[in-house]
Amino acid sequence: MTGFLPFRGRSENGSQLIAESFREERIDGEAVEVEILPVLWHGHQERLQSAVKRCRPDLILSLGEGSADWSRFERLAVNEAAGPDEEGRPPLSLKLDPEGPEERRSSFPFHPSDFPQSRWPIRESEDAGLYLCNATFFHSLGTGIPSVFLHLPILGENEKGEYLEELRQLVATVVRQSRVGEQLA
Repeated sequence: MTGFLPFRGRSENGSQLIAESFREERIDGEAVEVEILPVLWHGHQERLQSAVKRCRPDLILSLGEGSADWSRFERLAVNEAAGPDEEGRPPLSLKLDPEGPEERRSSFPFHPSDFPQSRWPIRESEDAGLYLCNATFFHSLGTGIPSVFLHLPILGENEKGEYLEELRQLVATVVRQSRVGEQLA
């Protein structure tokens, strides 16, 4: 499971909070490995590949913060990059992989009725942006390992307890769905 460090001057990132809450835990008996990524273009793909190689996961579940009042189950990652990182550096290239496809699509099933009711309902999305969330998803999909990217709502200052409780349930549901999918395959 990946999350991101805070960015744009914020002191917390909800994706980091949720991912770290699963550190050294199990979901339905499955170990959860957590990798928190800096919001930096330089070395991003290498950090992700290193974590995948070290952990050898059955599922790559990446979390990031979106800008809406709902959670987004991303379906599509594009081979594009834009925007300066936390050090003010632009992406190394406008293409994440100059030799790669224009887009990669997740085949992970999405059924809104499978997810718990929440203050932050989940919706399907085909726009992971062009920033590091999209890059993480694009590179994860390129590993051949089932990959999911969830954009979580921005963590508000006075809602940490409810945010943790509800969004942990959402993340656990995705992991459980991946296990059911394996059993059916």
